[in-house]
Amino acid sequence: MKITWSPAVTLDGYIAKSDGNSDWVSDKDGELFSELIREAGCVIVGHRTYEEYKGQVFPVEGAITYVWTRYPKNREPTAGVKFISGSPEEVVKKLEADGHQSAVLAGGGKTNNAFVGAGMVNEIAVTIYPLIFGDGIRLLSEKIDLDLELFESKEIGAGIIRQHYIVK
Repeated sequence: MKITWSPAVTLDGYIAKSDGNSDWVSDKDGELFSELIREAGCVIVGHRTYEEYKGQVFPVEGAITYVWTRYPKNREPTAGVKFISGSPEEVVKKLEADGHQSAVLAGGGKTNNAFVGAGMVNEIAVTIYPLIFGDGIRLLSEKIDLDLELFESKEIGAGIIRQHYIVK
């Protein structure tokens, strides 16, 4: 299965402010993010990220939002959303069993770290914002060592850069 990690990040490596706020993401980036998810057919998010953005970002029309949580049975059923648990490898097997060949990984920090650290990510489509927070939710919660190859780079407006990497 192909997994594309798609974070929006500040120059100093944060995906959100300390309070979890990431309303600084541009409309154009939001459109590209939703398009990537629709093309993949599904997105993997942690339960905090889902709770922060349910009804605004998730679920994405035309795709399934898989919410990675320790307690999937305690969640109320929601159209377009499935609550799942297990290791990143087990989650990927569940998505494949549901017929998916690709997925987008969309955070938060602990979810990113788990899937990237398990070697499950094949590509990274990162949007880099000309912002510095100095504090907040980091792109990754722990140290990860990845070797990347730049596939594509483009400005999407206001100094915002979208970079697409292949994980070597």
